Amino acid sequence: MKTEMKNLILPVSDQVCPFNGIHICTASLASMKIDSQKKPDVCNSEDYDNCPLFLSKVLRSRFG
Repeated sequence: MKTEMKNLILPVSDQVCPFNGIHICTASLASMKIDSQKKPDVCNSEDYDNCPLFLSKVLRSRFG
């Protein structure tokens, strides 16, 4: 399954954040570096929908 946000197509997974980069968060407007201690708990888990960067990206894509 895939989700489309404007011209951005990302695979959807319930296990990891679709904006999870190697060292950066692609949901961030400034490509923010991800804290290495926080990444396993948020980005690489099913709890990514509690991340403020993820939520703001989704809201921007729907209303922007």
